[in-house]
Amino acid sequence: MDFKSRPMIVFNLKHKEEKKKFHETIKKMHERKNKEVDHFKRQQLKEDIDNKIVNWNQNLYPKSWKYFDPHFMSEEGLAMYAEVVYNTMGVGSFTFNTGCGNHSPNGVSANQMRLLKMFKGRPGCTVRIDEYNKGLVILEQRY
Repeated sequence: MDFKSRPMIVFNLKHKEEKKKFHETIKKMHERKNKEVDHFKRQQLKEDIDNKIVNWNQNLYPKSWKYFDPHFMSEEGLAMYAEVVYNTMGVGSFTFNTGCGNHSPNGVSANQMRLLKMFKGRPGCTVRIDEYNKGLVILEQRY
């Protein structure tokens, strides 16, 4: 395994505590969304959750890392964000930490499957699951 080509992500205790608080906030937002009966309010809450996750990632990970953790995002929100990444990334690779679906109802990450389907077969693009970490989806553009 070539460790030089990958960022080593190391976080301290303060970060772990902040991440736990963030996940609790997102969990509460999901609970509110799931209880909401009005379709438009549910949709707005879903968008709010997705935007909060995008902002969290952009503040946490330097752009140069080309890394995104979409845990707790909707499939649609991730698809829209991934399309923006694809259209702006240029030549190189980008990593999405979708997880491998351990906590998903059917044991498969819906977000992971969505990314694989979205980018499979695009000219100059490859998408694959990392061979060492089955929870990472690697998107690569060759030109």
